[in-house]
Amino acid sequence: MKQSVIKQINSRSNSLHYYVPVKLVSLQTQVVAGINYLMELKVAESNCLKNVSY
Repeated sequence: MKQSVIKQINSRSNSLHYYVPVKLVSLQTQVVAGINYLMELKVAESNCLKNVSY
């Protein structure tokens, strides 16, 4: 789940570099009709450019 969140952040970001997860600060769940997640991540900008294939 953490990787899909980071992919979403990177696709919406205007930064030239990718963001990478540093730390999972907290994770909460709420059961309603399904399961809702509230995730707090600490992220940092990497040295990897988005326009370069790795």
